[in-house]
Amino acid sequence: MVSEPSSGSQSDPSLPGSVKPELKEAIKRINVVDDFRNLPRYPCARESLMYGMATGTAIGAVRNIRTASNWAVGTFIFVAAASWSVCRAARERELRTTQAIIEKFPERNVRVARQRAEERRGQELGTESAADGGTSTLREMSSSNQEPDPGSRGRKAK
Repeated sequence: MVSEPSSGSQSDPSLPGSVKPELKEAIKRINVVDDFRNLPRYPCARESLMYGMATGTAIGAVRNIRTASNWAVGTFIFVAAASWSVCRAARERELRTTQAIIEKFPERNVRVARQRAEERRGQELGTESAADGGTSTLREMSSSNQEPDPGSRGRKAK
């Protein structure tokens, strides 16, 4: 026996004209106003659109009246897409370089973290020893043969 198709909410993707549920969800999430409002937050978007608008306007201004709008829109799309691609490639290259440096010199990150932790401990000890006139901090420095850092006074913990 052949079963009849159910009248459920799921559509058969093999049938023409049917829309997959994922696509329906994606369409529901589109909010044009919020997307344009958040546009400056996207990396490279602002600069790319500005380059596109400027060159589209310039080309549209120098072209023949009958074809100016076609040239302006075409130039805008081409320049915006090209400058976005170049900017994104530069950002990716910079990210790869940064990651390579972090992987190549991991001891630098550990050293900086230790220095910050020591500074925080020193500042905490400094605030606790303020009641005894700072003599315990001076004793600690003299026992470890360190010179007091004159620039560290008055710094707040990060």
